[in-house]
Amino acid sequence: MADNSRPTNLTILSYHEIAEAKDALVPEYAVTPTNFVRQIDWLRNNGYQFVNMDDVLAERAGKRHLPQNPVLITFDDGYRSVYTYGFPILKLFHAPAVIALVGSWLEEKGTVDFDGRAIPRSEIMSWADIKDMTNSGLVEVASHSHSLHQGILANPQGN
Repeated sequence: MADNSRPTNLTILSYHEIAEAKDALVPEYAVTPTNFVRQIDWLRNNGYQFVNMDDVLAERAGKRHLPQNPVLITFDDGYRSVYTYGFPILKLFHAPAVIALVGSWLEEKGTVDFDGRAIPRSEIMSWADIKDMTNSGLVEVASHSHSLHQGILANPQGN
């Protein structure tokens, strides 16, 4: 019988873009759709179990235990590529995830201030995309601030 008194180690994987490097807004943060599906498949085939935030909060409140080898998948910023390429993979594997959205980027306008450069609003998830994802029961929404990404110098490296 397993010792349920020991804390379970939770692995949290944070992604940004699911896109080919040539199509990515920030290529060094992008994971290709092929690599993403391989990673999710590897996790599933090696005993990892996908959990959502409700599972994590219930564990923290002492209401239930997380399964062995729990993994929480998160996506920062709300890039449209997550909806286009990542969401179908999440559905394929029945893997829940959290999307942390930048509020100001969701406003209806032609462009988004993307760390000091204007990008088309269409590069960010639409309200319809978000609704589709949350209606699936697999995706929860979190705040990644209202206007965090405005190119403010905030570290010694000046970036």
